[in-house]
Amino acid sequence: MALMTRYLPLVALLFTTIPAMSASPLPATHLSVQRTSHGVVHVRADNYVELGFGLGFTYANDNLCQLASQIVTARGLKSQFHGGDAEIASDTFMRAELSDRRVTAMFATTSNEARDLIRGFVAGYNRYLSSTPPAARDTACGTAEWVMPMRETDVYRMIAAKAGSAAQFIAPLVDTKPSLPQISSSGNARDRTPPAEASNGWAFGKDATASGHGLLLANPHFPWSGENRFYQVHLTIPGKLDVMGATIAPIPVVVIGFNRDVAWTHTVSPADRFTLFRLALDPKDPWTYHVDGKPHRFVRRTVSFPVKGADGRLHRERHSVTESIFGPVATSAQLGLSWGQGQAFALADVNADNVGQIDTWLAYGKATSVEDIQKASKTSVAMPWLTTEAADRNGQVLFGDFSRSPNVDAALLHDCQIPTGNSPMPVVLLDGSRSRCDWTRQQGRSAFVAGDSLPTVIRSDYVVNSNDSYWLVNDTIRLPRGAPLMGSYASERNYRTRAGLAEIRGQLDAGGSRPKPPFTPDLVQDILFANRNYVAIQFIDDILSMCRNESGGDAKLARACSVLSAWDRRNAVTSSGAVLFREFWDAAAEIPNLFTIPFSPDDPANTPRGLRVNDAEVSTKLRNALEGAVDKLDSNGIPLDRPLGEVQGIVLKGERIPVPGGPSNEGVLNSMQTTPVAKDGYTPVLGTSYIQIVGFDDSGPVARGLLAYGQSTDPRSAWVSDQTRLFAKGELYHFPFLPAEIVADPGYKVVTVPDDPILRR
Repeated sequence: MALMTRYLPLVALLFTTIPAMSASPLPATHLSVQRTSHGVVHVRADNYVELGFGLGFTYANDNLCQLASQIVTARGLKSQFHGGDAEIASDTFMRAELSDRRVTAMFATTSNEARDLIRGFVAGYNRYLSSTPPAARDTACGTAEWVMPMRETDVYRMIAAKAGSAAQFIAPLVDTKPSLPQISSSGNARDRTPPAEASNGWAFGKDATASGHGLLLANPHFPWSGENRFYQVHLTIPGKLDVMGATIAPIPVVVIGFNRDVAWTHTVSPADRFTLFRLALDPKDPWTYHVDGKPHRFVRRTVSFPVKGADGRLHRERHSVTESIFGPVATSAQLGLSWGQGQAFALADVNADNVGQIDTWLAYGKATSVEDIQKASKTSVAMPWLTTEAADRNGQVLFGDFSRSPNVDAALLHDCQIPTGNSPMPVVLLDGSRSRCDWTRQQGRSAFVAGDSLPTVIRSDYVVNSNDSYWLVNDTIRLPRGAPLMGSYASERNYRTRAGLAEIRGQLDAGGSRPKPPFTPDLVQDILFANRNYVAIQFIDDILSMCRNESGGDAKLARACSVLSAWDRRNAVTSSGAVLFREFWDAAAEIPNLFTIPFSPDDPANTPRGLRVNDAEVSTKLRNALEGAVDKLDSNGIPLDRPLGEVQGIVLKGERIPVPGGPSNEGVLNSMQTTPVAKDGYTPVLGTSYIQIVGFDDSGPVARGLLAYGQSTDPRSAWVSDQTRLFAKGELYHFPFLPAEIVADPGYKVVTVPDDPILRR
């Protein structure tokens, strides 16, 4: 899978007429925008306003409907255009909790550069609207009444909502009032917790790479649709900033990327971002609660806005959020949160006013080493819910969980935590009747864990993370225990973590006779796209053993066992048996007392292991799970041995494209979460999205990758399905970073950007 050598494009320049580098027809600005293959955007400007303008203009061209829909949400106008209870709750939250005044105050704490980028992004988006007739826009929304110009406060609100945690609880926060909801005992917290975006972040140092430089794999597993789609961009201000990678609009900086000296990525940290406080109500007045015996009144924030009724007509409604000194009050029968019988519950979010990640990412883009990344992260502590993995040209690598977490130490937790027993409540519950327990406002104490206390390490071999806690990022070390809410410690690892450690250790252990350490970009790409199913590799022999013992006379079980026996234990598009195993493991993974060897903190990379197929009860449940999988596929008309690519895929521009990868809970590094199986198979929902594999040579970065779902959501665009077809084949392409590489790229073209008054200030 080796790419063409980096310097072939430079040689080609000697024999090719080079288009002019200046794209701008604007007499008063030096803004220049180019595109390279697959629609990748390169913006070069003299200042941050121009840089943001170029990004905003091109993003609108590629993903107008995506961003226009976010603006409607951010401004609290979903009810006006669409109606519905969920829309009313969203509008109430945005207007009451993230008002223009509040988000403007948040961003007043950011740098001039961050605010200039946002100002330029807004102007670029609006210039696209004003210069592009509705009929020439994406047909999905081009003439829709809800497509409107953007305001800077819209961007502020969108970024704040992404960083905060309260947006996960919108419905429980809206229109709360004293009542006695019936607490549901059905379900469990896991069922109600939305699946976290998953990711793999691998960084290899000079002791593990053939080049002696750093090497990074960024493999975030984010949604394939909606507001968290990535966008590929290269942002340059000569002498100040030169960074390439991916962002999520309307964030106007590279969030996962690389520059000449360092590359970084993120995974989702399992640390807690918020707690609930149980409030002690006044016995005579449920609108009053007591802290240290002193009364406090709830504050009701009421907003009014137009709502589209079932008849299509607009009418105004009033809705509210109720605030305590800890945060907004939440009520939910499903979560066991009531307001009455002497108690209420308030949500305290450590990221409620955190927008400092924009400046942190700017600092990443200017970094020259992993030490710079570490320093910027520890100083700001502004990563809302992300860990960081990085590698630099000097061959050093970094892991850090620099995410913001409540500053709750062991003593406070022991003193203040309220047991929830069998309650479905999914978060830490603290005593809100005592100021001692209020981590949000302790005198002389930060509300979040300080940077110097966050788990981090710099090494020269490797660090990895796949959405697990900081405890195990290299199988030869254990990071010290951090604050209690920073994540579990000495606990069972997920299967992707184990798969990654097994792959890396296997290469390092097999490399004793090699003249150089094993890791190269080609090897990392091969491992990722091997699509090995770690759970199957660990347990399929036990399943087949059960088959041999029990399938006699059972035609259904015999069919299943025959397919699994022939399966290559991968989730490639050609793999026959992956679909059957997925349906089986979904049920089998929940069987109690499943493993012969339980988890051991002394051997976390290899335990638990072995299935208890010789236990009659476990064996019966495994058999039932396998036969249930057969029934499910039969009922949907899917042959048990149908190749994965014929079942799992996506239709783009009228073409069905097979999609490789498998569920995270099967330990498939190339993770792909899908809709439940149906007659038309699986449709990708969340999984491998942006990929970058970045190494370094003496000149700078050598990068390859792709954006699995493509650069554009406009069905007319050439960049809707091109990269998905590459993804189906396990192919990556070279990312042109140097100026000569950009103009030599076969897809190189200049983007004409219209003039705008903001560019002349």
